[in-house]
Amino acid sequence: MSEEVTLRQYLESLLAERDRLYRSMLSGIEKRHIADIAALEKSMLASFASYKEAVLKAESAQQELNIKNNEFRGQLKDQSETLMPRAEALSMFKSTSEKLSSIEVQSDAKLESIVKQFEAKFEITRLDLGGLRESRSEGGGKSQGMQASWGILLGAVGLMATLISIATAVIVLSRNR
Repeated sequence: MSEEVTLRQYLESLLAERDRLYRSMLSGIEKRHIADIAALEKSMLASFASYKEAVLKAESAQQELNIKNNEFRGQLKDQSETLMPRAEALSMFKSTSEKLSSIEVQSDAKLESIVKQFEAKFEITRLDLGGLRESRSEGGGKSQGMQASWGILLGAVGLMATLISIATAVIVLSRNR
């Protein structure tokens, strides 16, 4: 016997079958969308975490840079406070040069005076030595030779005293500069 199916039954069974098919397809699509959304959410969280880490690193690097810049600015400030301006240094050198020039003129004059005194004392000593030589060559005796030796010795001591006084004067002048 053949079963006869009415159009209504046929359409209802077709609709029921299609309904099951569409529900199973919709369920698969829904599961895939849920998995895609979960994967997207996981990807976004990882991306946000890496962005957050990058921002923290950038902030840390910027803080270190700011510290180094502040240290550099401090060094420049310290340096500018300890260094002398060029104009001030030039004026100081100029005044020092003028003072040295005046001291040089004064010391040259004093040195000339000392040299003249030395030359005069040297001339006196030379004349004394000449006189001693004459008396020695004239006298010829032992006592005269002894006296001449004492005269030469005294002349040499006088010459040494003169040289020492000149050296002392030169040292004093050089210290005053």
